[in-house]
Amino acid sequence: MPPPPNSRRWLTISSLLLVGLSSFSVVAALWPAARFSLHHLEPQQVGPLQAAPLNETMRWVEGSGKTRSDALSFKRRGERGSFRLAQAEGRDDLWLLLKIPETISGSVGYVPPSTFSGRLLPLRDTGLQYAPIASMIEESGHSTENGFLLLDGETPEDHQDSLWAAILLALVGTACLSFVARLLVRSA
Repeated sequence: MPPPPNSRRWLTISSLLLVGLSSFSVVAALWPAARFSLHHLEPQQVGPLQAAPLNETMRWVEGSGKTRSDALSFKRRGERGSFRLAQAEGRDDLWLLLKIPETISGSVGYVPPSTFSGRLLPLRDTGLQYAPIASMIEESGHSTENGFLLLDGETPEDHQDSLWAAILLALVGTACLSFVARLLVRSA
């Protein structure tokens, strides 16, 4: 069979290269959540949040404390219920994202818990899903440089879909790039 015309071959190579590289860029964006889904230990106990020494190696933590009363309440498109973003009492570097049950309308009548357990993220590296939260914190006049966001109630099981999506996209990216390599070797 004769080789396809050069213009079509380069269009095919360019398309495969674009899809392959795009797949790997999405894998990179999904990787923090996918890595968190592999965490199968119990949450790390940090004690009272007011004095807890937090660092970036902590992924899943549990602690106790109170939230400040000047919390922001909001809804996220595509999610049921509403959320409350509050600063931990006695800390300028720790924010808590609390999911308000659907049975409570808005934040009226909502009493935040005194024990929190969930995923801990550095505010400067929240990823695509929580970037708007970091922006809300910055817009309220607070620095996100050395701060943390505790996603109360999130467990590694909640992020299994990110792991499977990352695996699938890595396979797609690998297949596309291997096809590109075959086409380039064949055309040489």
